[in-house]
Amino acid sequence: MIKNIKERYLKLDLKAFKILKFGLLICLFISILSMAILFTYLLLSYPFLYLLGMFFFRISLIFSVEFVLCAFVADYIKKELIS
Repeated sequence: MIKNIKERYLKLDLKAFKILKFGLLICLFISILSMAILFTYLLLSYPFLYLLGMFFFRISLIFSVEFVLCAFVADYIKKELIS
């Protein structure tokens, strides 16, 4: 199964790969922001900072999974159904 995923990743269309790369980069920056907010929570102990940091962390995880899935689905649709 992992070999199949790796083969599909290597065969991604250039446009889908660029979108995937850019989306994961955005998710990385959101995750770094959330870690900074959570570190600030450790220093200041405001409950709002904890909720805000966890919100950004969850959003970054959800978006990263969505970018990966959408890149594979869009590539599949382009190669298999349209061509």
